Amino acid sequence: MKYKVLIIDDDVNILETIKRRLDFEEKLQVIAKTNPLEAIDMIKREKVDIILTDISMPEMNGLDVLKNVKDIDAFAQVIIMTGYSTSDLAIECLRYGANDYLLKPFDDMEAIVNLINITIEKIIRWKKIIIRSVKTLKV
Repeated sequence: MKYKVLIIDDDVNILETIKRRLDFEEKLQVIAKTNPLEAIDMIKREKVDIILTDISMPEMNGLDVLKNVKDIDAFAQVIIMTGYSTSDLAIECLRYGANDYLLKPFDDMEAIVNLINITIEKIIRWKKIIIRSVKTLKV
């Protein structure tokens, strides 16, 4: 099974760098968008498992992306990317359901791959819990 990963960042260089690295992962289908409004429209039409979004973008900030995504699909995992980390921002993102957040600039692209893999493990665990719960309800 391939997991669909959507990267949203208005910085094309960062966007393409992350996409190129994640494209090497066989279990991932990677999509890149520079416009968060287009990304939200896509999420309304297609199931996306993991969203990596920048926090600071002109059309819509990453926190609003997070809120929109959670309204569309509560199970979608959102990772916030930011170059402007504050504890208040981290707390607010987590409060609204962010899976995690990454600090820019990225020192190690493998840290992103590892975080994606951890997030996939979380998705798998949630699916197992849901399946068990549904089976229990049928009894």
